[in-house]
Amino acid sequence: MSIFYIPVPTLEGSSVSFILLNSEGIDCIPPENTMNIVIKKIADVLDVQIPDLITRHVGKNMYFEFKEIIRDIVDGEVAVLDFSGIRVIDPSFIDEFLVKLIIDSREAKSIFYIKLSNISDIAEINIGSVFNSYYSFRKIKMAVITDRLMSNNSFYIGKLTEVERDIIGYLNINRIAASGEIADFLGRDEESASKILDELHAIRIIRKEKISNTVSYLSV
Repeated sequence: MSIFYIPVPTLEGSSVSFILLNSEGIDCIPPENTMNIVIKKIADVLDVQIPDLITRHVGKNMYFEFKEIIRDIVDGEVAVLDFSGIRVIDPSFIDEFLVKLIIDSREAKSIFYIKLSNISDIAEINIGSVFNSYYSFRKIKMAVITDRLMSNNSFYIGKLTEVERDIIGYLNINRIAASGEIADFLGRDEESASKILDELHAIRIIRKEKISNTVSYLSV
C-alpha cells in the first residue's frame, strides 16, 4: 500500500501542513463527531497572557475551564485542541492540562478522544519529554494524535512500538478497518492483532465502534 504525504502551505504561509492521500489519491477526512476548541480563546477567558502557556497554576486553571466546555461531550467524540497562536507550552503546564485530559479521556463514563492541532515544534518536544517521563516513573503509556506529521514521521506524539506505529499509519490511510484486515496487514493472527488494537483503544489513540454487528477500528 502506498502512502502519500502532500505538503500544503497554511493560510498564513509560514508553515507546512499535510494532506494524507491513499494510493487512489483520496484524501482522508476527519471524524464527523468533533469538538473544535481553540486554546487561545480559553486563555483569553482566563486572562492568561499568550503566546506562551507556562506554570502549573495556568495549566490547572485551563484544565478546569476545559472540563466545563466538554462536560456534555458526546460518547465517541473527538476533542480537537487547536493551539494556533501558542508558541511554548512548558512541562508544568502539560502535566496539569494535557496529561490530565488524556487520563480523563480513558477513565470518563463517556468515551472521548484528544487530538492536537497546530502545535509548535517546541511544544512537540516538551510534550514528548513529559510523556517519556510519565512512562519512566509511573509505567503508564502516554500518547496523543496530532493533525500533522511529527518529528517521528507519524501523526502522534508518544512512545509507541513499531507495530503500534504501523497501525496508526494504516488507519490514517484507510480510516476504518476490522481486526482481520489489520491482522493481514501486520502479518499476524487476528487474536494477537485484536489485543494490540484494544490496547491502543484503551489509551484513546484509535477509535472503536460496532458497525453492522462488526467491531471496527477507526483513526482519531
